[in-house]
Amino acid sequence: MERRESEAKGKIPVGGEVKVGVGRCNACVVGETGTKAIVLSVAGGDGVVSLSGRSDTKKESRFELKEVSLKTVGEYREDEEGFGGVVDELLWVPSLVVMAAAGERMRINMGTAKVFVCLRVVYVGLLACLGVWKVAKLFRPGDRAPKKVDPGAGKRREGKEMEVVVAEILLDIDLPEDVKIKLSIIPLSLLLDNARRVYVEMKELGVDVEVDKALAKYRRLLDLKSLEITTETLPPPPTETLPLKKITVTAKSTHLTVPHNFLVSSVIDNAINLQKAIKLLLIEHLGISPQSSHPSLPRHSRRGTTVDKGKIPIIVVGSEEVRIEFEDDPFEGRLSRNYLLGVQEGVGRGVRDLAFWKRARTVGKEGKGVPPEVEDAFWLLQEFNSKSWIERVKREERVEEEGGGSQEDLARDSTTSAASPRKSKWFPPLLVATFQGVSVRVSAPSLPAQDIETSLHILDPSTPPDLIYDELIPRNICWSMKGLEIRLRDYPIPFIHIPTTSQRGGESWRSEGLMVIAEQVMGSESKRKIGVNVKPLIDDDVAVVRTIVPTKIYLNIKTSIVCEEDVRICWGASVEPCIGEAMMVLDGFTKPSVDPSAPVGWWDKVRLVVRGGGSWVVRGGG
Repeated sequence: MERRESEAKGKIPVGGEVKVGVGRCNACVVGETGTKAIVLSVAGGDGVVSLSGRSDTKKESRFELKEVSLKTVGEYREDEEGFGGVVDELLWVPSLVVMAAAGERMRINMGTAKVFVCLRVVYVGLLACLGVWKVAKLFRPGDRAPKKVDPGAGKRREGKEMEVVVAEILLDIDLPEDVKIKLSIIPLSLLLDNARRVYVEMKELGVDVEVDKALAKYRRLLDLKSLEITTETLPPPPTETLPLKKITVTAKSTHLTVPHNFLVSSVIDNAINLQKAIKLLLIEHLGISPQSSHPSLPRHSRRGTTVDKGKIPIIVVGSEEVRIEFEDDPFEGRLSRNYLLGVQEGVGRGVRDLAFWKRARTVGKEGKGVPPEVEDAFWLLQEFNSKSWIERVKREERVEEEGGGSQEDLARDSTTSAASPRKSKWFPPLLVATFQGVSVRVSAPSLPAQDIETSLHILDPSTPPDLIYDELIPRNICWSMKGLEIRLRDYPIPFIHIPTTSQRGGESWRSEGLMVIAEQVMGSESKRKIGVNVKPLIDDDVAVVRTIVPTKIYLNIKTSIVCEEDVRICWGASVEPCIGEAMMVLDGFTKPSVDPSAPVGWWDKVRLVVRGGGSWVVRGGG
């Protein structure tokens, strides 16, 4: 009946499958100089398109590409090999599957994706795509007036449009000064709906840093579990015309571990150098000015620097638990372990001594003096006690080397991780800070004056209102958490303890107010140039300018602590050495000063960087 109706209307039902296949193929984009190129290689692929039985529209399609590789070529040449010189593999995916069905969202599945990033890769990719970018710029439409967003548009357009699933992402990053970072994501899921909302889920994200270049040894620096990222567009406020963008980042647990003798500033400072070097390359080759490349930067006028609040997104970051650990000197742990094992051995030695002398007194009553056999037995007992103590220490060392923990630790936990070695009870961290229910909200600032410079003068009267700045980042910030505990080594009492509360939704700590990050324009005597190496592609380094004067942070924060129990702070002469070593680790978060003057203490450094004021209120407890 259906066939007859279709034939009567002049339509013939079509059904079946269309199969396609491709062999190895390469696509190359060569830059204007003819020496820099990007090469996309595919080992092969196949696809199936299933057609509906009622119409000639596609019903379902599936395409699979194998061994997808994206490489940057430093010296491209036309020969049998195709390219040579410095070749870096930017991306490698063993399998990529694209599936689409009528009425459903598109699905993209990938296996293990390996990504490599360094300044050399960015430089080659920039020069290779420079011509394509210029052509695309010619067809780019002009600036359009912002459209008002209907508040109900996002609700009416529900439904997912695209889904991307990557089983594993392995990202290798080479920072300047030969600082290497490995980032792993297992797995990654990305959803994009018709309302332009983006949902990203990651079960585990880890960051490893190289701590020993000779052995190529890496240690876990950052570990996040159950990470979720959401971006959405909110309706504009009544006084604004542009919609607001909101980015939400949540994690179940966040664990930061600082290895012993590792300077976190080596990662932070070189990451900034890499970002500045990329920015300089963009300005040099694309002609992008810093102001046009960052639309959210403040606008400069004769009256000062103002802020465009409509271009500043709302960022919310939260984690159920944040744990920060500073690893202690292994020598300190060995001393503590040997002492504690000695105490345990001392108990057994005392029991053996009591039994020996009880027996010796019985033998001594039979004659005068100490019999030779008693004296021999005494020295044998001392030798046994010494060997028992040494053997116990060696046994614990063998267990820790093989399994990463003590015998009691192995009994409690049978899993071992090479990146995150087992924490032994003999080697407690130097400092452990545990934050419960952390939430940070960053939004557009509420300035006390019309411009930022005058606002800084109000926050800190010692700051002149007519200073010129290279960078000004004002934001409203709100920090809240449900509890805090800081422990030092194996001390039985916490150094700082803020208990949880049943008030304010469980938030025992809340800090909110204005924060401004300001980098002042300095003269040539207060600047230094750092060369970022791009050899062998460029003989001269990319000169990144950094200021010697530290970037200042202006605050006007109100902090309130509300809890039913007491807030406890433990201080004494015995904890001061431990606190001093912990402050040395904190000092490693900032770059070493190149000022030839005598180094200042951490507290003086805080007073130099942080300006402004605030208030503290403690209620409920004591």
